[in-house]
Amino acid sequence: MWRRLLLLGATLSTAGCLGGPHSQTYVLSAATAVPATAAEDPVTAVLQVEVVALPAYLDSTDILLRRGAHRLESMPLGHWGERLSLGITHALAADLADKLPQYRVVLHRSETPTARLLRVTVDTLDVFPDGHCVLVADWAIAEKSRGSPPVLGRGTFVTPPLAQAKPDVAALVAAISAAVAGLADGVVSTL
Repeated sequence: MWRRLLLLGATLSTAGCLGGPHSQTYVLSAATAVPATAAEDPVTAVLQVEVVALPAYLDSTDILLRRGAHRLESMPLGHWGERLSLGITHALAADLADKLPQYRVVLHRSETPTARLLRVTVDTLDVFPDGHCVLVADWAIAEKSRGSPPVLGRGTFVTPPLAQAKPDVAALVAAISAAVAGLADGVVSTL
């Protein structure tokens, strides 16, 4: 009797593991190709990107979908590979490095006297069932070596609804990544 129960339990456990789709892990920044070698002309300007501040309910590894005015739903088939604040920081830094070749964009503390410090606060980040994304953020860019006031910016970055009737998790992640790229464009416009 016990042997049959154990065999039945093992069978059900194996069937549960093999049946149905598996959860996927996502990041916002693209994979990095082989790093570029040092250029002949050294970059003198440094842009230090601090970890992006997010509302506490967003800063997790859950990918959240906005359902109505007050409900968020965790996507069952996907999660972030890192806390969302770090994911947005990495994606933003990568986008800025592509858009600002005259800067060395760093995530660590820079002691370079010409460094500028970028602080970003995300007020809203919502992804809707139709795949459109709304990102609202403020940013400040301060000169570390000068006592001048920081340059301030604010923007709302919206990606359009997706053509798919029911977007999959990968499409929703791509929409968030596009909104972060829009944020990078906003930051670049204030430099």
